[in-house]
Amino acid sequence: MLNRKAIINQLYNTIINCEPITNFTIGLNGKWGCGKTTIIKNILRIMDNNALSDNYVIVNFDPWKYDDEKVILKAFLNEILSSVHYSSDESIKETLIQNFINLLYDSKLLSLGNLLAKELEKINAEPEISNIVNNYLFNNNKKMLIIIDNLDRIYAEKSLFLIKCIDSIINFKRTINVLLYDEDILNEFLNKKFNNGKNYMNKLVQLKIDVPEVDSYTLNNIKEKITNNLLVNGHPFIDFINKEKYEFDNIRELKRYLNLIISSIVYNESRLNNEDDSNLKYIKSVCPKLYYEILENKQYFITYDRKYDYDNYILDYEKFNNDTKSFYNELFKNQEYKKYMHILSKMFPSIKNYSEGYDPFNMYNDIDAYNESIIKCKICNARYFDLYFTHEENDFIRLNKDVNNLIDMINNKEELEKFFIGLISEYNDETLKVFVEILNINLFKINDSNALKVIICLYENENLFKHRVLLFEINSYERLCIVIADLLSKITEAEFNNFKIHVKEDYKRLHLIYKINYWVNNNKKKNFKYNFDFNELYNEMCNKILDDNIDIYLDKYYRKGNIWAIYHFDKNQTKKYVETIVNNNNIYNFLSDLISVSVSISGGLKQYEYSISKENIEALSENIDIDNLKNNNRDKPDAKHLLVDEVYNLYKTNKDAFDNEVCTNEFIEL
Repeated sequence: MLNRKAIINQLYNTIINCEPITNFTIGLNGKWGCGKTTIIKNILRIMDNNALSDNYVIVNFDPWKYDDEKVILKAFLNEILSSVHYSSDESIKETLIQNFINLLYDSKLLSLGNLLAKELEKINAEPEISNIVNNYLFNNNKKMLIIIDNLDRIYAEKSLFLIKCIDSIINFKRTINVLLYDEDILNEFLNKKFNNGKNYMNKLVQLKIDVPEVDSYTLNNIKEKITNNLLVNGHPFIDFINKEKYEFDNIRELKRYLNLIISSIVYNESRLNNEDDSNLKYIKSVCPKLYYEILENKQYFITYDRKYDYDNYILDYEKFNNDTKSFYNELFKNQEYKKYMHILSKMFPSIKNYSEGYDPFNMYNDIDAYNESIIKCKICNARYFDLYFTHEENDFIRLNKDVNNLIDMINNKEELEKFFIGLISEYNDETLKVFVEILNINLFKINDSNALKVIICLYENENLFKHRVLLFEINSYERLCIVIADLLSKITEAEFNNFKIHVKEDYKRLHLIYKINYWVNNNKKKNFKYNFDFNELYNEMCNKILDDNIDIYLDKYYRKGNIWAIYHFDKNQTKKYVETIVNNNNIYNFLSDLISVSVSISGGLKQYEYSISKENIEALSENIDIDNLKNNNRDKPDAKHLLVDEVYNLYKTNKDAFDNEVCTNEFIEL
C-alpha cells in the first residue's frame, strides 16, 4: 500500500547477496513516519518465509530506550552475545562486557572528539568480544545483520558513539549494518556538535537508500482500506473519519491513531462517547502538545456539571469568561493548534461559542444539550472528562450502566421491584440522587407499555428517596416526583384509572401525590400531553380528608409535609381542619411541619438552618395553644424533639427576625 516494493526488493537483495569480509553499512534514510521500520519488518518476514533467517545472526537494536553511552553500549553488546548464544551464565557475560567497557574508557579516549579523530586505533588489545562473535559466525557459516533504528531520535553524542563502536572498536567480520535515520535531522545534530556530520555519514555509509515521503493520495488510500472494514456502532469507521475530515501528515500518525482506536474498541468498556474519544485520539496522534494542553487546563474546556470538579466551580462568570478568552487567544496564536479548532468545537461548547464570537460559558445551559452530555458521556461534562485520558471507570459510568440495566429489565422482564430495590439499596444519598437524575434523562428509552409498572414500583418505594435539603440542587425525593410525572405522560386513561384505584386512599403519601401533581402541571406548560387530569386524583384525596375529617397525624397516615399538601388545596378549610386534629400526642409532628430547612456554606462548611416563620404559624396554627399541648406531651424526648423545642423557643423570643435559625453541621430529618 505504501508503494515501497522497489525499496524492499533493493534492500532485501543487497542483504542476501552481500558477502562482506569485514562489515558493510547500509543507510535507510527517510522522514519520521515514512515507513522505514515497516520496510525492515517486511524484509525480515520475507527472509523468514524464504528460510534465510537461519543463515544470519539478527540483532535488532533501538538505542532510544537507553540513557547514556555506557548503558547503550552495554545493552548493545548484551544483545549481540545473546544472539550468538554465548554462555547462559549472565554473570560471565556481565564480566566480559564490563571488561570491554573498562578497556575502552581506560584508554582515556573519553571524549567523542577523540573518537571522531580516529584515535581508537591506540587501543592495542583486540577486544575478546570480537573474537567470540567472529568465531561463532565463521564456525556456523553465518553472517550477522545488525539493525539500528531511531538514530535520529537520540542525542548526536549517543548516535556517533554507537556508530563508531561498531565501525572502529568492535571488529566484527561478515557483518551487515543497517542504520535507520532521517539524514537531515541527524546531520543537523552532528553539524552543531562536530561541524562534519554529513561528511562523516558519507564515509561511514557505503550504500544509502532513500525512502520518499508518502504522498497524500497513498495515505488516504491506506486509511480507507484499513478503516473500511472497521465497524464502530455497526457503521464503517471510514465514514466517521471522512466526516471529521481527519488529515495525517505521515503513515506513523495514521498508524498511531488507528492503534489507539482499535485498542479502545477492544479493551475500553467504559462507554465513553465514540466521537469525542476518536477526536481526542486524533489530536493526540497528530498534535500531542495540544492534547496535553487540554488535559492540563481542563477548567477552560468543561461546560457541564462543574459542581463535580470542585477546583473549577464557577461563581463569577464574567471574570471566568474573560480568563477563558485570554487563554484561548494565547492558545490559538499557535497556528498548529488553530488547525484543529473545528474538531475542538465539536467536542467543547466553550470553544464553539468562542469561535463564533460569544462568551465561552453561560450561567444557564441548554437543557437538551446538558442531557445529551450525560446520556452520551461527552468529554465536555465534568462527570467524564478525566476518563477520556485515564480510560478507567468512575461512579458516573457505573450509574449509567445501572440505569441502562434497569431499563433493559423494565422493557424485557416482569420481576422489576425486587431488582430495583436490590439495585438502589446499595446507594448512599448522593449516589441515589445522581442515579435518579440519570434515570430521568433516560426515560425516553422505556416502552410506553411498561410505564405504569415503573410508576407503581417507584411510588411504592418512595420511602427510599431522601428529603435531604441540598444547595442549588434537587434532592432524590423531588427528582422521583419529576420522574413519575414524566412517566405519567406515557400511560393511557385506562391505566391512570387503575393507578387511581391503587393510590386513592393512600393518605400517607398525600405529599407525594401533591408534588407529582405540581410537576405534571409544570410539564403541561412545556407541552407535555396527558390522557387524563391528574388534578382529579389530588382533589379527590384532599376532599375526602377534609370532608371525613381523616386525621393525617395518625401513625398510619402521617408523613411530614402532608398537611401542606392539604393547605395548598384549600387554605381556609385546612385551618379549621388543623384545629380539630392537632393535640398533645401529635404536637411535635405538627411543629415539624411548621419548620423550614435550608442549607448554606459558612467558612467552607455546609450548614443546615432550621427555622419557624411567622407566616407558617399564621397559616396553620393561629388558634392552637402550642405551649399547652407541648407541656402535656408524654413522648420520650429524642434528638428530633430537642431540635423542635430549640427552634420553636427561638421563634417565640424573636418572632419578627429574619435570622432566627438553629444551625447544625449534620442534617437531622424531622
